Amino acid sequence: SGGGGFFSGGDVTVNLDLPRGLTLRDVEAEVIAYEDFLLAHKDEWRIDSISASFSRRTARFDVKLDSSVRRKDVQQYREKIEKAWPRRPGVKVRLATRGGSQSGGGGGSEEASERNFVVRLFGRDSAFLTRLAVDVCAELARLPSVDKVEIPAMEDADEVQVRIARDRLQDLQVQPEVLFGTIASGLQGQMITEYEEEGREVRVFAEFDYGARNPTMLDLKDTEVFAGTGTFQRLADLSEIRFERAMHEIERSDGRTSVTIVGKRSEGVGPRAFSQELAQVMRRFPLPRGYRWSEESVFRQQEEQMSELLSAGVLSVTLVFLLMGVLFESVILPGAILATIPFAVLGALWSLFAFHGSYDPMAVIGIILLAGVVVNNGIVLLDCIARLRRAGLGRQDAIVQGVAVRMRPIAMTATTTIVGLLPMALFGESTGRGISYVSMSIAVAGGLALSTVCTAWTVPIAYTFFDDLSAWLRRVWQAAVAPRTAAAPRTGA
Repeated sequence: SGGGGFFSGGDVTVNLDLPRGLTLRDVEAEVIAYEDFLLAHKDEWRIDSISASFSRRTARFDVKLDSSVRRKDVQQYREKIEKAWPRRPGVKVRLATRGGSQSGGGGGSEEASERNFVVRLFGRDSAFLTRLAVDVCAELARLPSVDKVEIPAMEDADEVQVRIARDRLQDLQVQPEVLFGTIASGLQGQMITEYEEEGREVRVFAEFDYGARNPTMLDLKDTEVFAGTGTFQRLADLSEIRFERAMHEIERSDGRTSVTIVGKRSEGVGPRAFSQELAQVMRRFPLPRGYRWSEESVFRQQEEQMSELLSAGVLSVTLVFLLMGVLFESVILPGAILATIPFAVLGALWSLFAFHGSYDPMAVIGIILLAGVVVNNGIVLLDCIARLRRAGLGRQDAIVQGVAVRMRPIAMTATTTIVGLLPMALFGESTGRGISYVSMSIAVAGGLALSTVCTAWTVPIAYTFFDDLSAWLRRVWQAAVAPRTAAAPRTGA
């Protein structure tokens, strides 16, 4: 371990967000204590090696497990480490597995992440937004439907503000950059150089020496700043120093300042019910012109994705219909092919229910893919029937012969597709981390199976119906046009 080297990452990564005001010596002591904790459980958790890096505000531990630990068991060891990790005031702990998602302070499950919510406040004045965020956070904390709520930008945000008296700086000929450099390099420290020793990277910092104690407000006030007159002036004589609670970072989105409130709903509280409660709370805070708020959650993001995908599905079916109308030179006959799509959707939904698949955006993408696949089967069959009729066969004979000729290759191609999707549908894992294609494969396989079975009778019945409808419409049109033609005056000798 060392102070800030390069690490390739471990099977389990522990990230620590440390409170402000710690020196590198303090952080190093904390890191050594955490390392001793991990080493004490080395055999129990089958730890092979530990790497650590740290700065004044963060620390990271990369824990590599024994090579005999199976990949699916890494999550189990992460939960053990997270449960036993020593908690210290002001230290936020976040754990992650290689290629997985993070969790913080317990509750890293998929269900817990779905209960999270985010409220963003947008406006021009950051001070007004900060006060508004504090009031809204206090109101949300009183709701029984809210498990916890906080403002991340104001966490551990008690800070010392140095308000410079510009007239005093000008009278005493103190340069602002000299004042800032004195405070930054003296209290925060300044890196002088770095070198490598025994395979590790060592950084050398210069800072004020306060002995074994941490610097106090009195030390800050007594800090001497060099003036242009050749003398030193106390910082307290040049500025007003006081404690303030403020945001340690300011976010801007689309040219507007924003403050973020994050929280988690209580168990059993649905996203729709919480959105209604949140809207009621926000109505108690009338916002000036130019200010607004928005809610973000996993549920709302999925709703937006589903809405966009459904719109894309309707558009894709419309484009397929128009294309078939051009190919068949008919507006009515393509309806016989589209008749297979409802059975494909029904098969997809049934398979998702039977195999415990989730109705998520990937499942909707699978249904959209189905629309193109089952339409291809219908086109092949209907094209064969149309060619047989042009060859002189009657409609009934053309349908029977077309089904006999084309259903075998249709069934073969559908079967190969379904068999290829079965391993993913039956043995794939949906862990909630990253993109899972399980639901898409289940939807495509189930929908293709049912639509293929139904194609043999759905397309012929729909073709017969639309062919009769087309013939009837032609007769109606001819009956409407014929009287006008007969009534037209004849010209001749």
